[in-house]
Amino acid sequence: MTSVLVAAGAPARAASAPVTDLETLAIEITGLPLTPGGTIPAGTPLRVVTLATADPWTAAADGRTLSRSEEVTVRVDGVVVATALPRVEYAPLETDAGQVFGPAFSADGSTYLLPQTGTDLTGITATVASTQVRDNNISTIQAFAYGLLPAGAAARSGAYYVEADGPAGTAQGTGTSTLHDADDIRGSADSPDEEILGGISAEGFEEVRAVFRLKEGGKVEALAIRRSSSFYGTAYRYYYIEAAPLAAAGVTPDDIAGVKSVRPAGHGLTWTELGF
Repeated sequence: MTSVLVAAGAPARAASAPVTDLETLAIEITGLPLTPGGTIPAGTPLRVVTLATADPWTAAADGRTLSRSEEVTVRVDGVVVATALPRVEYAPLETDAGQVFGPAFSADGSTYLLPQTGTDLTGITATVASTQVRDNNISTIQAFAYGLLPAGAAARSGAYYVEADGPAGTAQGTGTSTLHDADDIRGSADSPDEEILGGISAEGFEEVRAVFRLKEGGKVEALAIRRSSSFYGTAYRYYYIEAAPLAAAGVTPDDIAGVKSVRPAGHGLTWTELGF
């Protein structure tokens, strides 16, 4: 992700819009409210807790954005500590397990810091040096950038094939994406933001049937999901392909030379059936 803090103003959603349930491990500074511009002293005890949010889609923000202008229920170890996002400031911590940096807020008399996604909190018990809290009054947090991922989801990887058309011509390639999804069934979650693929919501894929040309000759036909995007004049098409036909042909996405044809085809394949 290139941006971790975003302005409010996502498209409006209906009153019955879904609620996104996300969770992460966070750092609790027990009994120390957050003071903008203030100091977190050396020797301050720290505790790793499970922090969960229930975030409705609203006119102010979708489920992947925590905003002070909307209702957000915050739970710590299962206990509700806030029903709206309090004032948020960046807070660096120098801990006995290394530096941790992220947005922090006070609730129920304590401060909670959300570490950047992928931060290891193992062994953290206290600060080892004093640090100063920023004073920027952050209004929104992009949840996925700070560890808030679908509740109950485990990370797993899947391969994709991609075509790119731009000023320099057409290019092909492959790669892998990380999926966070709790139930394996695409689109069955309460909110589309409860399925995260490659760091963004898994909403917006097309279900297709495609014929792929192979580098060694021949072709293979398979169902797939496709996401289209563009960046600086180059159009990208990412395909996550049904695993069974590839396995039957003894090939992987790395063996694909191009897309011979593609057409819409609703299929409802699970993430496992798509190679995750």
